[in-house]
Amino acid sequence: MKDFEGIMQDILQEYSNALSELKKNQCLTLVRTEIFLCGLSQLGFIGKDIAKSWALLSGYQYNNGKYHIALEQNQYEIVAKMRGFMQFSMGSNAFRRLLNEYIQLPRNMRLFHIEVEDKVYLLRENIPNLFSGRKQLLNQVFDVSIPFKINKQDYVTKKSAYLMEDEKIENIKLPEQVTNRAHLPKASMIREGRKDELVISKQQLVEMACYMDGILPGRNYEERANKIFFDQVSEDGSVLEIEELVIKDLLNIVGRVGAGKSTLVEILTTYMAQKGHKVAIVVDSIYSILQYLDMFEQLGIKAVPIWGYRNRETHIQKGLSHLKEESFLDIEACNYHKWLSEICPLDGLRTASDINKTFRVGKEPCFSLIEDLEEGKMKQCPYYDICPSHKADNELPDAMVYMTTSAAFIKSKVSTAIWKESVRVSEFLYYRSDLVIFDESDRVQIQFDQCFAESLTLFDDTKKSYLNRLAPKIEAWYCNDRLKHAGDKRVQNWYVQFRNTQRCSDLIIAILKENKWLIKKLEGRYYTAYSLTDMLERELEKEDRLDKALLKELREFIIDNLKESTGPIHAIYRTAISEQNDAAIINEQIKLWWTGSKEDELSENLIDCIKYIILSSIFEKSLKSMVNGLEELEVLKVLDVEQAGTFYRAIKDYLPLIPASPMGNLFGFRVTINEKCELKSFIVFKATGMGRWLLTNYHQLYMELDNRKGPHVILLSGTSWAPGSYSYHVNAPVNVLLKGTQADFDAVGESKFMLDPVAVDGEYIKVSGTSGQLRINNIQKIVQGLFKRQGGFRSRVSRIEQELEVLEENRKKVLLLVGSYEEAEEVKKYLDSFLMREGGIRPDEVTLLIKDQAQETQESEAVLARGQVGEFGKTESKVLIAPLLALERGHNILNQNNEAAIGAVYFLIRPMPVPNDMNIILHMLSSYMLGQMDKIDRLDLDDYMDWIKVERDKAMTRMQQLLISSQYLGYKQLSDRERTALCMTQFVVLCQVIGRLVRGGCKARVHFCDAKFAPYSLKNQKDTAQSSLLVGIIEALAPFMESNEQMNINQMIARELYYPFYKNLKECEGLSYEIQRS
Repeated sequence: MKDFEGIMQDILQEYSNALSELKKNQCLTLVRTEIFLCGLSQLGFIGKDIAKSWALLSGYQYNNGKYHIALEQNQYEIVAKMRGFMQFSMGSNAFRRLLNEYIQLPRNMRLFHIEVEDKVYLLRENIPNLFSGRKQLLNQVFDVSIPFKINKQDYVTKKSAYLMEDEKIENIKLPEQVTNRAHLPKASMIREGRKDELVISKQQLVEMACYMDGILPGRNYEERANKIFFDQVSEDGSVLEIEELVIKDLLNIVGRVGAGKSTLVEILTTYMAQKGHKVAIVVDSIYSILQYLDMFEQLGIKAVPIWGYRNRETHIQKGLSHLKEESFLDIEACNYHKWLSEICPLDGLRTASDINKTFRVGKEPCFSLIEDLEEGKMKQCPYYDICPSHKADNELPDAMVYMTTSAAFIKSKVSTAIWKESVRVSEFLYYRSDLVIFDESDRVQIQFDQCFAESLTLFDDTKKSYLNRLAPKIEAWYCNDRLKHAGDKRVQNWYVQFRNTQRCSDLIIAILKENKWLIKKLEGRYYTAYSLTDMLERELEKEDRLDKALLKELREFIIDNLKESTGPIHAIYRTAISEQNDAAIINEQIKLWWTGSKEDELSENLIDCIKYIILSSIFEKSLKSMVNGLEELEVLKVLDVEQAGTFYRAIKDYLPLIPASPMGNLFGFRVTINEKCELKSFIVFKATGMGRWLLTNYHQLYMELDNRKGPHVILLSGTSWAPGSYSYHVNAPVNVLLKGTQADFDAVGESKFMLDPVAVDGEYIKVSGTSGQLRINNIQKIVQGLFKRQGGFRSRVSRIEQELEVLEENRKKVLLLVGSYEEAEEVKKYLDSFLMREGGIRPDEVTLLIKDQAQETQESEAVLARGQVGEFGKTESKVLIAPLLALERGHNILNQNNEAAIGAVYFLIRPMPVPNDMNIILHMLSSYMLGQMDKIDRLDLDDYMDWIKVERDKAMTRMQQLLISSQYLGYKQLSDRERTALCMTQFVVLCQVIGRLVRGGCKARVHFCDAKFAPYSLKNQKDTAQSSLLVGIIEALAPFMESNEQMNINQMIARELYYPFYKNLKECEGLSYEIQRS
C-alpha cells in the first residue's frame, strides 16, 4: 500500500513538536487540512471559493486514457496525492466539517485563512506566528513519489519464543540451527525493463500448440489453435483479419461462443512465459487455479497460486473436494497437495503438556511470535522461508505465471516475510507482471463492483437473514457449555454485545411495526443514527420543539462510542440494553429528557424518532463489536457462521485510486417495506468506490503517484460487449474479435428454442413473481409435468424421456435450471420421491449440483460440487439440477469427443434480478456514471466541480427512486430504457448458459418452462416487450441485427457475437409476438 499514513505521521510529528500547546486532535486537523489547502494553492485556488473543492477528491478526473479536467500533468499528480491524504474526508459533509474545525483553530497558528460568508469559503494565505517554515515541508509532499509502506518485522533469533492466544501464553523451543541460519534477504517486488508491447503471431500460436501437444497428449492444442482467428477493430470502425496479436496497454478481446478463449489463454501464457515474460491470470475459482497449476507443471513452467492465507482452510477443502478418488491413493505425490499443505513446523516444538490439537489451518503464528514478553514485539517464524505451508509465497520470486482469483486480487496481501513492501495482490502484479489476463472480464467486473459495495440482510421474515440464522446457533453454542463460556471474560463481553444487538433489533422492529409515519420517512434511503439527526431537526422545527442543546447532546452521544457517563440520555441507553427493555419506560424517559416535565406533551412521532435514533446508535456499535468478535475470538471460530466484519473494514488502500461511488461513499442501514407499508427487511450496506473502473484502468493505476506504468492487460470474454447491460457491459472499446470457424458458428444457429410450459387443471404454471413455499410448489409442479409418464401401459413415457430420445448420441443429458442451490435441493428431493413411484428415469440418474464447500456434508453419490461440474459429461447420469448462475460461467461440460455433453436445457424459472438488490442498483449507477464520464471533455476546474456536484445529486436521487421502485415494480412496469437494460443483462445470462450446450459446434434444445416467459403467447395472443422477457431481448437486439444500411461497428460486433442466439429467439417455437419499437 502507498504509505500516505506514514508520511502523514511524520508531518504530524513535526507539527506536534512545533505547536506543542495544541491537542493531538487539533494538530491532526491542522495537518490534514493544510496538506489539502496547500495542494489547492498549487492549483490556483488562492482568493477563490473552495466550498466545492471536495469534488476534486471524487476521482473522476480520468477514465480509459482520457482526462476530464484541463490541468497540466504535474497538477494531475497533485490531485492524486490530495486524494491519498484526504481519503477519509472525500464527501461534501465530511469536508465541510473539517474546514469548520480548521477555522476554529487560532488564526496565528494557521497557514491559511478562510473567509466564510453565505456558504462561500474564500481561501487566503496567512502568515502564522509559529512554525512558519511548514509550507516548504508541505510542498515537498507534492514533489516526490509516494513510496510503499515497508515492513520491518524481523525473524525470531532466540531459542525460545512465545505466542499468545485468547490471553493464554504458550512457549515454543526452537533448535539453534534454525534460529542461527541465514535467511534470504527480502526482495523488492518492482521489476525494471518491461517491454512497451508484447506480440504473438498466429503461426507462433500454432507452433506453441504443437509443442504443448507433445507434452500434454489428448488435448488437441494444434487443432484448437488452427480454429482461432483474430479480427482487429480499429478506432475508425473498420475491421480487418490479422495474423499477429499486438498487446499494448489495454487490449479488450471479445469472442464468439466456442471461439477458443480458454485455448488462447493457455497457449499465450505458455508462449510468453517461455519468452521470459511474467504473466498473471485472474480466474473465478480455486479449482480453476489448481487445474492451471497442474497443466503448467507438466509444461515445465513455474506457476504459483496467490490466494488469501486466512482463507487457507477453505481453499484446502475446495482443493481436496475436486480430487478424483484415485488421487487419494497417493495424496503426497498429488500436485495439489504441495500448494495446500497443512504442516506447521512449530507444532512439534510446542512445550505445553495439554496440547491436543494442531494450530488451526490459516491461523498459525507465522508473524506473531514473541521473544521478550515484557517488550511484546511480534516477530516472524524462522521457518517461514522453508515452510511447506508457505511454498507458494517462497516460490513467488522465481515464478513466471501467477494464478489468482478476482477476490484475492483485490483483498489479499502478499507475504511481507518475502517482500520488502507491504502490498496487496493487485499492487504486486502491477509492478511485477508483464501481462495480466482477466478471464471472463465481464464477470470480473461484477466481482470488482461487489468488493467495494456490499450489502447484507440482517433480519426479515425468513430464516435466511444474518441475525435470524445467527441467533439460534449462538444461543445453542453458549448454553451447551454455559459454565465455560460464562467464566471466560472475553467471551462474556462479546456475548453482551450479541445480546444488545438482539434486544435493540427487537425494539427497532416494534417501532417500525407500530409507526407508519416513521417507516415511510425511512423508505428509500440509507442512513446511520447520526444522519437521522438531520431529519429529526427538521421535524422538531415543524412542531416548534427544536432544542439545539439537546440535539447537540444527542449527536455527541452517537459519536462518543457509548462511553460511561451520567445524564438522561444514558439512562435511556441503560434501559434499552437491560433485560427489561420496556418501550413504555423508554418513551417516558425521552419525553422527560426533551421537555423537562412529565406533564408536557411530545408527539408520538417525535418520541419514536428520538427513540429510533438512540436504538440505532446502540445497534450500530453493538453489531460492529459482535461481528468483529466473531472473527477475532478463537473460541468462536468453531461456529459455522457467515463473517460480516468486512462491513467495518474499508479496503482503504484503494480509496485514493479508484473513483468514489456515484452517490458518494456510503455506509448505513435500510428498511424495505411491503405493499401494506409493513417492515419487510432490514439491511446493512456500504459503498467505498467504483470497482469496475479498476478493471479498465488497472494498467496505469499508479502512474500519477510514482510515474510507473503497469503491466499490459487483456480483458477476455464472450459477453463483455453488451450495450445497455448495467452489469456485464465493459466500458472499454473492443480491440479484437476472437472468432472460431464459421461452420461451428453456423451450427449454433441450428439450435431450437421453444416455449414448453406445464399446465395444471388448464392453467399454465408461473414461477417468476412468486416467493417462499408457493414458488417451490410451482417449480415442483413443472418438474412433475416434465417427468410424469403419459400414454398406454406399455408405451408410457415422460416428456424428459422423449427429449432424451431425440438427442444425439453421447449428448443424451438434460439440464434443469432453478434460481438457487436451495431450490435445486428441493427439486432433487421431490424428484427422488416422485421417480421412485413413477419409474422411467431412476433417482440415481439425477444429479444435484451443490456448492463446493457443501460437499463434505452431502452423503449421496448423486451430487456434484460446482467445481467438478465438468465431470458430469463423463458420468452415467442423465439429468443435472443446478442454479442458473452457478452454470453461467466457468466450466465446460464435455463428452469424450470434446463436444458439449448436455443436449437440452430446461429453464424452470424466468431469470430476474432479486428485488431490493443493492448490488444491482450500484451496477446501474456505476454504468450510468462511466457513460457520463465518456461524454465530457477537458473541463476547467470550476465546471468540473459543478459537474461532480450535479452528477452526485442525480445519482443520490436516482438511488432513492430505485430503492423505492424496486420493491414494487415488476417486469411489466419498467420504462423502455429500464427494460432494455434488464433484457440485455438477462440475455447475457441466457447466452452464457446456452453456450455450455453448443461447444464444438453442437446444437442445443432450449425449453422455456416458466409461463412468465411469454404469458400471452400461451393464450394464443401476441406478446410484446412489455409482457415477455424473450420478446424484450429480441427488441433490444433488433437495432443491431436488422439494419439494411451499411453496418456500423456496434452492429458488426453484435452480429459476430450474438446472431445465432438472436435468430433462435426470433424463431422460438410457440412464441407469438410483435415488435413495437425499433
